[in-house]
Amino acid sequence: MHQRACELQERTRRFHHAVFALCDRLPAEPDAQRVAARLRACCAAVVAGYSDVCASPSPEKFIAAIALVARQAKRAKAHLQMLLQLDHVTIESARDILLEARALEAIFRASSTTARKRQRARLTGTR
Repeated sequence: MHQRACELQERTRRFHHAVFALCDRLPAEPDAQRVAARLRACCAAVVAGYSDVCASPSPEKFIAAIALVARQAKRAKAHLQMLLQLDHVTIESARDILLEARALEAIFRASSTTARKRQRARLTGTR
């Protein structure tokens, strides 16, 4: 596996652990726990999805998988923002995690765009 892919896999794992630690500190209120459950699910999907991306056997499967990972990162970001809006977390406690969610979404979205462009170029025979 490429070194950058390994580094990004580790980065997604760190994000996952940080989100779970944040969720463990949330109040026991039902609405906070519902959002936390969705956030945890999205983060787990990012980690598992990126692992699948790294093992994708074809460009088509890579494109589909990386797009899904980008959507899950976007959903994780939205759930973090919801926790902030509902005052379940402070900006100080969520800032780094929210910034990482934004960064991961941007990375995966850019990878998806690049892969699609390369696929089109291969199909049309242009660069």
